Amino acid sequence: MFLRKLLLSLLVLVFLIPFSFVEAAKLTPDSSIKVYLDGKPLTFDVDPIQTNGTTLVQFTTIFKALGVSYEWNKHLQTIIGKKQDLELYLQLNNRIATVNSVNIRLQTAPIAYENRTLVPLRFISEATGMNVTWNAATKRIDIASVAKPVL
Repeated sequence: MFLRKLLLSLLVLVFLIPFSFVEAAKLTPDSSIKVYLDGKPLTFDVDPIQTNGTTLVQFTTIFKALGVSYEWNKHLQTIIGKKQDLELYLQLNNRIATVNSVNIRLQTAPIAYENRTLVPLRFISEATGMNVTWNAATKRIDIASVAKPVL
């Protein structure tokens, strides 16, 4: 009888642990990943994290570097980013982002890590019209302004 109650209690505890907490525990920042914007290195308070084939970076740093103004809604855990005619909405642990009122399914949702909010670097960069390349051998990410055609 005691063993049965113990097993039931353990099972209940397992279901009470939030999924995002379990997922976050698997994530490890990687200081060997380097990010460059138009050839200039970006530095983050928390090193980039790779998960699910996606590199996550601190949202404040990438938004500022790309010229995106932002608001953080602590209650809804939502980021609102704006740049000219672009409006982005992202929410912690939600794989649906919104770009100019169009829902986009992300491969990896934004997360909280060490009191920082991390977002998918490629998604944010490409949404702002940038070109992104990844060099696996050197663990280097280059974000580049897309050249406009000369008329």
